[in-house]
Amino acid sequence: MRRRDFHQSAVAAAFWLAAPQLQAQSRQLIKLQVGFAAGGSSDTVARALAESLANVLSQPVVVENRPGGGGRSVLSELKRAPADGQTILLTPGTPLTLSPWTYPDGKLGYDPFKDFTPIARVANMDFGVMINLRNPAISDFKTLIEYLKANPNDANYASPGTGTVPHFVGQLLAKEFDLIIRHVPYKGTGPAMNDFLGGQFPMMLDTLWVDRHKTKQIKIVAVTGKRRYRDLPDVPTLKELGIDMVVDQFFSVYAPAGMLPDSTRRLSEGIREALNANNVQEAFYAIGQEPAYLGGQELSALQLAQYHYWEKMVKASGYVPE
Repeated sequence: MRRRDFHQSAVAAAFWLAAPQLQAQSRQLIKLQVGFAAGGSSDTVARALAESLANVLSQPVVVENRPGGGGRSVLSELKRAPADGQTILLTPGTPLTLSPWTYPDGKLGYDPFKDFTPIARVANMDFGVMINLRNPAISDFKTLIEYLKANPNDANYASPGTGTVPHFVGQLLAKEFDLIIRHVPYKGTGPAMNDFLGGQFPMMLDTLWVDRHKTKQIKIVAVTGKRRYRDLPDVPTLKELGIDMVVDQFFSVYAPAGMLPDSTRRLSEGIREALNANNVQEAFYAIGQEPAYLGGQELSALQLAQYHYWEKMVKASGYVPE
C-alpha cells in the first residue's frame, strides 16, 4: 500500500472510531446555569434561549438555577466544571465587569479573565426605575424622589442582589439627590418582584419589565439607557430628567476555561441561530432585552471595555463594599 493511501486509510479509520463518541457527546445533556432564582429576567432569558438552542443543536438543554451572591457564586462553581461544553452559564456582565471593583481582592472566588471561555453575547439591556402603584403619593420620577425625601423610614428599594447593577444604580441615585435610602437585596428578581408587587417597597430597580408595565402591575418612570427604549416611548431616560447617568449591560454565555475551539465554535454558532427564533425575540423584548449576538472574541473585548468603564464609575461614586 502506498504511503498516501495508508495515511488516508488511517485517518478514515480514526474518524469512524471516533464518530460514535462524537455522536454520543452531541446527545449529552447541556446544563445552562443561571446565578439567580427562577422567575427573574436572567431565568426568562435562559429558558427561552435553552429551548431554541436545544432545537438548533438537536441536543437537550436544561436550565439550572443556582442563586446566590448576586450571580457570583455560580461563577465560582463554573470555573471548576469540566471544559467539555456540557456545563455553560448565562450571566449578566455584572459579576465579570462590576463585581471585581466592588469586592476586595480574593473575595470573588474567580478571575473574570482567566477562569472562563467567552462563548457569545446574547443581549443588551437597559435598567428601569420602577414605582409601586399601590402608593398613591407616587406617580412619576419627580414624586418618587419627593416621597423618598419626605419619608425616610420608608426610603428603601429592592434589587436582585448585592453588587448587581440595579444595586449600584440605586447608590448613584442616592448620591445624586442626597438621599439616605436602604438597599434590600434578594437572590434574584423573582423574589424581589414578588415583595415589590406586594407593596413592601416604593421603588425597585431592575431590567425593563415591559410586559408588567403595560399590564399596569408596576410603572417604569425612568430608563438608564442612552435613548428611550423602543417599547417604552413615553418613559424618559435619566439623562432627559437631568441626571448625568447612562447605565447599560449585556447578557452572555460563558464556559469554563480551556474549552476546545471546535466546541466553543459549535456552541457560539448554535446560539447565534437560536437567537433568530421568534419566541426568543418576543421573550427578550418583553423584559427589555435586545437580542444582540457577538462571538467569543468580540465578547472578550466588550468585557474588558466594560471592566474599565465600571472601574471609573465605582471610583467616582465613592462606593464602599458592604
